[in-house]
Amino acid sequence: MSDKHTPGPWRIIGRWLVVPEHGVSIADTYHADRDTEECSANAALIAAAPELLAALKEMREANKGHGYFGPAHPAVQQMEAAIAKAEAVGS
Repeated sequence: MSDKHTPGPWRIIGRWLVVPEHGVSIADTYHADRDTEECSANAALIAAAPELLAALKEMREANKGHGYFGPAHPAVQQMEAAIAKAEAVGS
C-alpha cells in the first residue's frame, strides 16, 4: 500500500504543534486537562511517526530477505499490526 499520510519529516513547533515541512499542522497535542510534559511527549511521538513507519517497513523487507524471524514470532506480529494500524484508512 502506498503511503496516504502527509509525507514526513514532521517537526514540532513550540511544544505541542506537529507540522510537516511544507503545509498545515498535523496535530495540536495541547489539552488543558493534561500535564504539559505529557502533551510534549505526545507531540514527539506523533512527529516521529513517519520515520517509525518507514523503519518498520524496512525491517519487514530485511526480515523477508533473510528470514531471521518467522511470521509467528511475536515481534513480527507486533510489527505487522503496527504497520496495518498506521496504514488503516477509513477504519
